[in-house]
Amino acid sequence: MAQRLRIALFFFALCVTSGRGQSAPGGTSQSATPQTVAYADSPKGLQDFLENLFAAIKTNDKPRTDSLWQSTLLPEHAAWFARVFGDKQGPALETTYARQLANASSGPGKTYAFVASLDTVKFVVLPLAQAAVNRPDSWAKLILLSMKAPVSAYRAEAIGPAGAASYMLGYFFYVGGAFRWIDEGVFSAMSATKISTRLPYISSLEAQMLLLQSTPPVTPPLVRKEGISNTVMLDVIIDVLGQVRSASILSGDLVLGNAARAAVLMWRYRPYIQNGRPVDVETTVTVTFPL
Repeated sequence: MAQRLRIALFFFALCVTSGRGQSAPGGTSQSATPQTVAYADSPKGLQDFLENLFAAIKTNDKPRTDSLWQSTLLPEHAAWFARVFGDKQGPALETTYARQLANASSGPGKTYAFVASLDTVKFVVLPLAQAAVNRPDSWAKLILLSMKAPVSAYRAEAIGPAGAASYMLGYFFYVGGAFRWIDEGVFSAMSATKISTRLPYISSLEAQMLLLQSTPPVTPPLVRKEGISNTVMLDVIIDVLGQVRSASILSGDLVLGNAARAAVLMWRYRPYIQNGRPVDVETTVTVTFPL
């Protein structure tokens, strides 16, 4: 009887030990599996991503840094550049992008490492249309005007302690559910004709003060009113005679944008005077429709 009891206790202990041994690897595997974080397609989403990335860099968490940085690479970038920037601009941009990928290290560059070393830093993320207005000397406007297909895009920079200096972090395009980084140097491959068209920029308020004649836009018939913004932003070039030479849609519904263009092209301004003579200028016009 005692012998049978000892045998039973032996098998019971063996089963308990075996159960513990099987559960331990399962627990280890589950905790080691990295959790994929989905970042919203918004300035806040990109800011959250940057905060996580710089936190990983600051703490020398290389696996986390590499994982986050790998997510910023454009998938099938040759086809993407051709689709978004067209057959003329796309190949030149893609060649520069591919060259940078080949020459760069697998992780963030020196600018990111330096920003991570700062005690305090503030991230400024602007949608491309807003950056085109707030940062008129950046590439934002040229990028926006060169895009042939709508893609959510943002400009990101870091502001150092006490606002002493700003550090450009690049442009981010939301592709395939993730933020894809493109260094601003890639956009230097844009055609010289587009680069040479940079004109003196005046604020929308300055342009409003020069406005002599404006025709209100006509809301197109059968326009879909639900779920769209009634505001359109245009990039406008005013020539030396005060006439609107061109108006390009920066943001807003395409149908409303075309109606806004038709109206703004008829507007008249006082010529802008620089150094004692009239010059062509560039500005931004916002048109709101009464939907």
